[in-house]
Amino acid sequence: TRALFNDAIYVANNVNKKEFYTQMFKVASNQQSLEENKEFDFYDLFTNDELYDMWLINNADWYANYANSPATAGKRPYTQARLLQDFLDKADNAIKTGENSAFLRFGHEVCVLPLACLMELGECGIEISNIDDIEKKWQNYTIFPMGSNIQWIFYQKKGSDDILVKALLNENEVTLPVK
Repeated sequence: TRALFNDAIYVANNVNKKEFYTQMFKVASNQQSLEENKEFDFYDLFTNDELYDMWLINNADWYANYANSPATAGKRPYTQARLLQDFLDKADNAIKTGENSAFLRFGHEVCVLPLACLMELGECGIEISNIDDIEKKWQNYTIFPMGSNIQWIFYQKKGSDDILVKALLNENEVTLPVK
């Protein structure tokens, strides 16, 4: 706080340091969303260790609140069950009609993350019991970078009833929990 305030008594009496620290990290993180000239980088207010520690907290928070966390009995991804059912219904209809189709949906990370976890795309649906293991096994930024997306691509050879499905998370091929 010394880099931003010149009155230590004021800070001691009026500033919740933990809340201020957290809010400044949010400002620094969101600054990258601005296209304006960036003469000052708020990340400069933090050490590398502080930035990493804030990411650890943030990553664990995303996991606990939107992923397959034991803390929520793995229920949070089911907030996207209706959306997944709609995807499946539209895919079934496209397959039945045989017409080339594309269905696009747009949403924020609070939709993409639980949907990816519900679908168990790659390692998204992993259940992690020990909070200290989250950073090693599950990283939020791999699931929802800016412009994140989930794609299903269906392939069918003419004359064949077999349909192959390729799943992509952010243009990277991922597995589904089915053959």
